[in-house]
Amino acid sequence: MRILFLAEGHKQQQATMHRVTEFAAELSKHYIHADILYGKRYRFGKYDFCAPKIGNYFKSIVKAPNYQVLFIQRASNIGVYLVVQIWKFIGKKIIFDFDDALFLLRNPVHSRLNQILGKVNAVTVGSHSLKEYAERFNDNVYLIPAPVNTDWFKPIDNKRKTDRTVTIGWLGHAPVHSDNLKLIVEPLRILGHKYRNLRFKIVTALGSQKVKDVFKEVLNVEIDYGLETWASLEDVPKLISDFDISIMPLQNTEWSQGKCAQKIIESMSMEIPVIASNVGENKYVIENGVNGFLVSDTEEWVRYLSLLIKDGSLRRKMGKEGREMVKKNYSLRVCGKRLANILNKIADNRFSRNSKLT
Repeated sequence: MRILFLAEGHKQQQATMHRVTEFAAELSKHYIHADILYGKRYRFGKYDFCAPKIGNYFKSIVKAPNYQVLFIQRASNIGVYLVVQIWKFIGKKIIFDFDDALFLLRNPVHSRLNQILGKVNAVTVGSHSLKEYAERFNDNVYLIPAPVNTDWFKPIDNKRKTDRTVTIGWLGHAPVHSDNLKLIVEPLRILGHKYRNLRFKIVTALGSQKVKDVFKEVLNVEIDYGLETWASLEDVPKLISDFDISIMPLQNTEWSQGKCAQKIIESMSMEIPVIASNVGENKYVIENGVNGFLVSDTEEWVRYLSLLIKDGSLRRKMGKEGREMVKKNYSLRVCGKRLANILNKIADNRFSRNSKLT
């Protein structure tokens, strides 16, 4: 089988690497050849956004006879909608994939999302919340978490514990998560008065003064603001390898409900114990008290962080439980096989009905 990926993002965008580049390589193990048309970053006024290159719309149409399936990653503008119409007209199959609540953005970049969801043969999503939304428009919706390459994200014995410092870590695009990071400020202030040698590390704040201002009143805790440039996916395991505890604070918003818990899954794959807000996909990833902790308020952040700060054996136990769970449910091998099965099902035309919208 031959499939064509039409990506919204560029090669270095992590969402594209997870849901396009890694999948393309993994699918080859299932005798599925994949080619990729990468998007690019554009700037419109003060806004940055990713979209397919203009030429890729035409390339995807010209190349259509060479492929059985078109896999569209996130891009849902008028250009993509026209591509979908043409591929459908010539009898080709299409999958649409998204991993954020794009329907909340209300911008031209995703202006045809609902129409595209209704036209394609199947939809793949990264979270239960997104699955529920997509099922309003299409009968064939499949949950495929953003995969973790467990050969990259694995325990690293870097002899990091040369002192008794405990590092609490956070991974992500900090400038757009400043409101979420505010949830951890008061817990850190409290913990800073309870424990010595406590460190909070951000990967990465990208040199954002806004992020630094969030933590300016946190005393007695060393704050490491990390890199001022983007880190490649290959560099992330090393950058988070000194985390003793990984956290994912999230406000309970509609956008957060659609998030895919990618960052805590990557930490779990490295046997780093995790604590996350009891929001959205986090509730499906973490079995509370077994492979991590779910929290709902400041008191619970302080309680569970204290448990892991004080108890190294508990950190190790939860870390091992987390990696086993990731290998079973979220590894690139498992998710790649799931996608391969869906592609084969599409190619064999074994769906009951294409969509709810015509």
